[in-house]
Amino acid sequence: MPRTRARNEKSPDQLQRANAKSQLAAWMTQPRSIEDIRQFLERHFARPVTRRTAERYRDWMVDGFGAVIAPSSTGRKGWAVPSKSAPTLDLSAQDVLRIRRAADWLERQGRATWAQTLRNLSGQLTPNDDAPDARPTEVSALAPSVRVRVSPWVESAIQRAMARNRALQVRYRMTKVAESRKSTGKILQSLIHPYGIVYGERPFLIAGYDVDNRLARDATGHRRLGWYALDRFEQISEAQQPILGRADFDLVAYAQRWFGTPRGNEQPFDVEWKFSPAVAARAALYEFHPTQRLERLDDGSLVVRFTAAGSLEMRWHLARWGDSVELMSPKRPLFDELANQQEREWRAYFG
Repeated sequence: MPRTRARNEKSPDQLQRANAKSQLAAWMTQPRSIEDIRQFLERHFARPVTRRTAERYRDWMVDGFGAVIAPSSTGRKGWAVPSKSAPTLDLSAQDVLRIRRAADWLERQGRATWAQTLRNLSGQLTPNDDAPDARPTEVSALAPSVRVRVSPWVESAIQRAMARNRALQVRYRMTKVAESRKSTGKILQSLIHPYGIVYGERPFLIAGYDVDNRLARDATGHRRLGWYALDRFEQISEAQQPILGRADFDLVAYAQRWFGTPRGNEQPFDVEWKFSPAVAARAALYEFHPTQRLERLDDGSLVVRFTAAGSLEMRWHLARWGDSVELMSPKRPLFDELANQQEREWRAYFG
C-alpha cells in the first residue's frame, strides 16, 4: 500500500520553504530590497522566482522575524531583521568600499553570484573608522568585451546538481535570440554531464554528452565535450543518473590547456613566438600561458614557447603585435587552417 504521511509530517516542499525562511532571516540582518530577496530565493531554489513570491517571503520576515523597513545599500526600500550581534573585523571604511567595488567589477564580468556573495559580506561588515570622502579616488578601467547577464538560478542549479553528483536535463538555446518573434531559433533538449564552470570572456559550463547512458566519444576514443554559455539555458533540472566521467576529469588542467576561453574540441599543440628586440622587454612582462618558457636570444629578441589549444584567440592576440612578432610554430598555413576551422565551429555552434 502507498505510504501515507502522518498529520504532523512535513512534505519536502514544506521543509525546503522552511529552510529558505531560516536562511533568509539570517541573511537579512542588513537591509534587503524586494529584488535582493528575489535573487536570494532564485539561488536557494535554483529556479526562477517571481517578484510576488519575493513579496510573500518579505511578509513572512516581517510577521515571523520582526523585519523593519530600512533603506538598502542600493538606495531602494528595504527590510532588515534585527540582529543581536554582528561580526567584528578590523576593517576600514576604505576596505569595505573596495569589497563593494570588487562586487561591481565581478557583476560586469558576468559573475553575478560571486558579486552577490561579496555584497552579502560587505553588508555585514562594520568599519572601524568614518566613511571616506564621497569622491572616488580609485576606479577600474573598463575594457570592451562581451557583457552577458546570467540568471542567478542557473549557476545555483548547476552547482547544486554537481554537489549531488547528478546529471542535468536541460533546455538550451543553441542560437542567438531570434529577431523575429515567430522564430524561436534552434533549441537543444538533452541530458548532459556537468564537470564545471569556466569563467572568461563569458561563463561556460563544460559538460559531457550522453548517448544511451554512455559518454559520447570521437573516432579516436576521446571524450567529446560540450561548452554551454550560461546565459542560454532556459530550463535545468536534475536527472536521476549520476555524472559520468567526472572522476577522471580535471577542470583546472582542462582550462589550462587553452589560450583564452575554451572553444570546442581542438587539441593542444606546440607554440613558438619570436618577438623583435624592440618589444622583447614588454613581451617578457606578459604571461601568455601557464606553461610558457622564455628564451632571450643574443640579438635581443625573445622566444616564447608553450603548449595549448586556442588557435582562434591566438590569432586575435598576435594581431595586436603586428610585425613585431614572428610565428615560428606552427607554420603560418597550418596555424591559419586551425584558426579558420575553430572559427567555423564556433560560429556554427553559437549561430
